[in-house]
Amino acid sequence: MTVFIDSHCHVNFPDLANDYDAIAKRMAQNKVDLALCVSVNLPDWDGLVTMVVRETTLWCPVGVHPD
Repeated sequence: MTVFIDSHCHVNFPDLANDYDAIAKRMAQNKVDLALCVSVNLPDWDGLVTMVVRETTLWCPVGVHPD
């Protein structure tokens, strides 16, 4: 079985998060199974985790980009 993963995205950014349903639809149309959403700062971490828990196609690594 092949699984396609977007290994680095930021769908939790406000412009993208507000349109996530459309993004998820395009992911499915293009056979992208999962997306690894990377955090860029500690203050946004809780919101990212909340989004990832809600969406079965999103995962997030532990940690944030270095500032």
